[in-house]
Amino acid sequence: MEITIELIAKLIEALFITCAVLVGIIAMLLVKIVLTKSNNGDHHRQQHIKTVLDKRKARLNKKRKDIK
Repeated sequence: MEITIELIAKLIEALFITCAVLVGIIAMLLVKIVLTKSNNGDHHRQQHIKTVLDKRKARLNKKRKDIK
């Protein structure tokens, strides 16, 4: 009887360890996904600002040429 109780205890312990490892891996993946999404958002915003500034610069240069 003791052997089965010890076996069950070891199985439960192994199950808890496995669950803890899986939760850790999932948490790491979620953090990685969140970080990459926020970086992509920043990159997109920077790209948009650069495009807007380039368009303004082109418009100003065109006006300068028209004045000359």
